[in-house]
Amino acid sequence: MIVNSVSEYIQEIKNISSKLLGDDNHDLWFRAENEFFKTKLIPSIFREKDFFGEELSKSNIYESKVITPEGCNIASKIENTLRSKFSINNHIYNKNKYSSDSWENYYLMQHYGIPTRLLDWSESALIALFFCVEKLNSEYNGIIWILNPYKLNELSFLDFQSLNSKHKDNLYSVHTPQRNKKKSTPNGILTNYLDFKFDDNNNFNFPIAITPTRFDLRMKYQKSNFTIFGNIVNGLLANPSNNDFLDKIIINKDKIEEIKDELYVLGITNESIYPGLEGVAKDVMYETRKIVKKEL
Repeated sequence: MIVNSVSEYIQEIKNISSKLLGDDNHDLWFRAENEFFKTKLIPSIFREKDFFGEELSKSNIYESKVITPEGCNIASKIENTLRSKFSINNHIYNKNKYSSDSWENYYLMQHYGIPTRLLDWSESALIALFFCVEKLNSEYNGIIWILNPYKLNELSFLDFQSLNSKHKDNLYSVHTPQRNKKKSTPNGILTNYLDFKFDDNNNFNFPIAITPTRFDLRMKYQKSNFTIFGNIVNGLLANPSNNDFLDKIIINKDKIEEIKDELYVLGITNESIYPGLEGVAKDVMYETRKIVKKEL
């Protein structure tokens, strides 16, 4: 459905919530993209073909849904290089001394634009809508993806035979991951995801939803969450059961400015998304343009 206003959007969210959640009392997650986006629901490192040489191309990372063990090895080396180079310098600016192989360091890499296998989501439908209409005068419709992270995890974790019976009863949950080498636990599996260790070419490691430690104000204000991808480039859309956990709403490109104005009335502004002077400056510019436009 194409929506033209915040009220239509909220109504459609209600309709989709009934479908994706049923009687479950859980939160859905939301992500904004552009309809023209050629790599829909694909994390940034899998979009960066320049990072991958001929050797990885032979692994058919872009021709096939599943990355071979050889491809995982090469991609892991690339990620480790990015981690190391980022970690050498981030301690100067970041008071928290996270190790290069920690989850927190990986979140920081994503936060500052280094390609990772993380895909950003928000717990707030209105924040996602703001990201969708942030740039005015778009030539293309926007998309709001809607995810049931609990159902996604239930389906993704079910593929892991290593989970013992103690943990199989708790698959319908979203973890704040910690490093753990025990493969029979959800955290152990997530550690393999963080380290990009997928040795079996026949094993489909679909994305898993995780809640980060929100040590950064922007992550807190934006109600940030992530899906971390395994060895499937387009792991969400490639999942044969994605209708059980995923849906979308189309935002009319011709109504973007009106929707942004409605969000401002509701208190969803740049400053509420980007805490600090960056948000203040963006709001000043937006409001000034509106005044100038009215005067002309």
